[in-house]
Amino acid sequence: MDQTLTVQLKIAAPMEEALRLAAWEDETTLGHVVRDAIAREIRRRRQHQVAAAKISQGAPSQRAFSP
Repeated sequence: MDQTLTVQLKIAAPMEEALRLAAWEDETTLGHVVRDAIAREIRRRRQHQVAAAKISQGAPSQRAFSP
């Protein structure tokens, strides 16, 4: 099953400058920095979807709760 994820980025001027600095320090391009940030967000969302699916199927939570 194909899944499509649409990502809309709205970057404020200070964040854009921070991304440019991060790219410059790592000798990468701004595109690489943004691509990596999007990849992290996709992984985070997938992990959240898997956890939600397990919960809806009645699987016990992986988190330890302290009283």
